[in-house]
Amino acid sequence: MSGRRSSSQASALLVAIGRYDNACWDTLDEAPKAARALAEVLVRGGYSPAHPELLEGGDSVSIFSTLGSWLRAAGRGDSESGRRLCCQS
Repeated sequence: MSGRRSSSQASALLVAIGRYDNACWDTLDEAPKAARALAEVLVRGGYSPAHPELLEGGDSVSIFSTLGSWLRAAGRGDSESGRRLCCQS
């Protein structure tokens, strides 16, 4: 990331899933904590947090719905220009 961005122009969406309903998936208890730490760094870099409730996870329907809405709201090229940042942990 180069330079500081205005929070009105740049947003970041992070999704942290620490526990899964399906027992075959390992528990990642530290994922929400790590995502919150990353979100703090991104805020300091000028990104505004989009849907911070997803830092604590959620059910797949609400996560995919929120992610889809956020991506549809992005203008063409927003991701490439660094105006929107999407990470999953």
